[in-house]
Amino acid sequence: MTDCLNSYKKAFIKEFNDRAIMHIRTKSLSEGFENRPVERYHNEMRSVLKSRRGLGNDESAQKFVDGYRHYRNFVRPHSGLPDNQTPAEAAGIDLKLDKQNPMKDLIVKSAVASQKETNFEGYVINQLGKRFEKLTVVNEMDCIKFKQKGWIERQEWREINDILRVNGFSWLSNGKDSCWIRMGAQPKT
Repeated sequence: MTDCLNSYKKAFIKEFNDRAIMHIRTKSLSEGFENRPVERYHNEMRSVLKSRRGLGNDESAQKFVDGYRHYRNFVRPHSGLPDNQTPAEAAGIDLKLDKQNPMKDLIVKSAVASQKETNFEGYVINQLGKRFEKLTVVNEMDCIKFKQKGWIERQEWREINDILRVNGFSWLSNGKDSCWIRMGAQPKT
């Protein structure tokens, strides 16, 4: 989804010509200008990255993006949400972060979570709560997979995604065998 700048059309054809992707061009504010949130996010990222003079390489860029995503979802209040909540709070995920220094507390809790690798599966299941009933856990040699049993409502699916992503899982898109997977997890003993 882009605005009507002509160079977007040429770039889209060049990059996505062979793929089944639709290019939606919004024309003005009167039509809703649906890409405003993306433009707002890009401007925010640009202002943060300008002082850094780039990110150096792909690895440092990935680390920065992962850290910033956690900051935006779990620490930074959003004025567009009720009571200036974080997106995690709006989704019903309460990590009980310290109000004085939530980023530090998030990092500390993350370190504690990584120390729980010996009972990692139980730890994640505990975080999922009732949502776990809608998932199947497959524990293979060196990985844990979470697959959905059936249809899950959008809000609940987002909550599950956030919990698994925070715990180091990656989405493996493989048709009907798609699942959340985490490599290097401890096998059941």
